[in-house]
Amino acid sequence: MNLRRERIRFERRSTACGNAFDGPPDRADVRKRLPLSVHFDLTYRCNERCVHCYLDHEDHGELSTAECIDALEQLAKAGTLFLTFSGGEIFLRRDLEELLATARRLHFDVSLKTNALLVTPERAEMLWRHGVRRVQISVYSSDGAIHDAITKVPARLRAASRPFRCCSSVEFR
Repeated sequence: MNLRRERIRFERRSTACGNAFDGPPDRADVRKRLPLSVHFDLTYRCNERCVHCYLDHEDHGELSTAECIDALEQLAKAGTLFLTFSGGEIFLRRDLEELLATARRLHFDVSLKTNALLVTPERAEMLWRHGVRRVQISVYSSDGAIHDAITKVPARLRAASRPFRCCSSVEFR
């Protein structure tokens, strides 16, 4: 994977909550069409089978941990600021914590998209420790029957309240 390796002129500084930047991008940098925001699907695998999903959930293989880290390093060098990890279900990757640690080291503003069936208090704490700013949890209806029909997982909506409590306990948005 070859990404453009131009650098964006931002002075980065670390804060307690993650990253902060001194000012907007220079217009010349924006004209270079740098990838300021990237949506990175880590896996095809998922523990739901939502009727609207664009993934076929077949095992097409995944990038290795080393390949993902290389891609993240290229994105950082290209000037990417915002990174969203998604999939499939990201918590099915055994190396998720290592990828989050790498993203933190590279000063990305990280968001996650998840169905959150696999979120535990320990995993929520791990996300917070690695500077994840946002966790977007898929909820398709307040009516359990409709939600379960969409996800094709029985009692999924009832299970969704646990991850919300886990994530809110460590102050995610």
